[in-house]
Parts: sequence; structure tokens; C-alpha cells
Amino acid sequence: MDARAIQCRTPIHASRLDHFSRCYNLDALDIAYVGTGQDLVNISRIVPRLRLLSVHNSRLDCDDMSALSGFAELEELDVSHCKMDGGLGWLKYLKRLRCLNLTGARIATEDLCQLALCPELISVYLSLNDIDDIEPVSRISGIKELHLFGTGIADGCARYLIRLKEMNSLSIGGTDVSDTTVVELASHESLRQIGLSFTAISDVGVRALSQMAHLRLVGLRNTEVTRSALYELETAVPWCGIDMEHAW
Repeated sequence: MDARAIQCRTPIHASRLDHFSRCYNLDALDIAYVGTGQDLVNISRIVPRLRLLSVHNSRLDCDDMSALSGFAELEELDVSHCKMDGGLGWLKYLKRLRCLNLTGARIATEDLCQLALCPELISVYLSLNDIDDIEPVSRISGIKELHLFGTGIADGCARYLIRLKEMNSLSIGGTDVSDTTVVELASHESLRQIGLSFTAISDVGVRALSQMAHLRLVGLRNTEVTRSALYELETAVPWCGIDMEHAW
């Protein structure tokens, strides 16, 4: 079989893992509900050259993650909604990792310093976690995409976000940020997309966004922004899309 990507949505049993060995060029595997770290070990033995692995919504925890040492070429990993509340030390096995999805993975603020174990990260999903300080994230200068929806960050985070000079997409919706943060971010020269849904942003913040000529998309669902401020944004940056439907 010449498949390069496989997606599974049912529990994987050890007796079925051998089927993957027939996929000689497999480099992407998306499996929900993986049971144990041993399953990861078995997968790594069969398809060790994976570049993308998604094991979201699985019963894996931090004790299982040492099995990732078998995936030396992994560039993208999705462990969203797994129990990673024992820390992220296992990232030391993934030096080539570029995209990491930890959405709802029960990580804490003190775990973020371990992201530095993956110096090539450019896309990080931290949404729906109990984190309130992103200073450790700002040390990874190459980040281009950062998702913080539903975290505990508030005004004051902008001084760290500004350090991410290459960041072009940011989601800070569902947090305690306000116009103060948006005004500070208005000076960011690379930012193309910013999600502010479910925040306290008002017309003041939108007027700051109107100064960002490079902006291409802004999320404003469930905010107090008025029609007149939206019109100002549309007039100042006519090429910028305004998303009033999605939460990000």
C-alpha cells in the first residue's frame, strides 16, 4: 500500500497495528483513543519515520510519553485532551518538532519552560489550559502561530507576545485581556490574524486594530464592539476579514 496518511477514529488494538507495516510511505497518522504507551512503542517500531502523529483524546498520560523516543523524525504532534499534567519533559525526545497541540491537555504554567526542549517550534496550541503566564513561551523566538483561547492570561501578557517577532497568528479569545492588550499589540509588525472573541475588547481596541495595515483577519464574536467601530475597521483595513461566528 502506498498510503502517506491514515486517519482512525476507533480504538486501536495491538492485533491491528501490523496493518500499518504495509504502508511503506506512511508519514502521517491520526489516531483517536490510543490506549497505552505500549501502543505508541508498537507504532514506532512499525512506522518509525512518521512526521505527523495525532493521538488526541487518548488515555495516554506523561508516563506513556517516553515511547515517543521512537519517533525521531516527528515534526507535528497532537496530544490535545490527553492527561499531560505530569509535565512536558518528554519533549526532549522530539528535537525536530515544529507543531505541538496541547489543547485541553491539563498543563500548568510551570510546565511551559519545557517547551524550550523543542527549539524549532513554530506553531503551539495551548488553549483550554490553566496557564496565566506566557513568559516562557516568549523565549521561543521562531513561533509563528500561538493559540491561547480559554487560558488564564490577562492584560500584561502583551509585553511577552511582542517579543515573538515572527508571530503572524494569535488567538487570545476567552481570556481576561482587554483593550489595553490590543493597544500594545497594535505595534506588532508581523501579526496577520488575531482572535479576540469572548473578551472585554471594546471600540477602543478595535480602533487600535484599525492602525494595523497588515491585518488580514480578526475574530470578534461575543464582544461589546459597536457597528460604528466595525465600520471604521472595515474602512481603514478593507482587506481584513471580520469573523463574528467562530470562537478563537
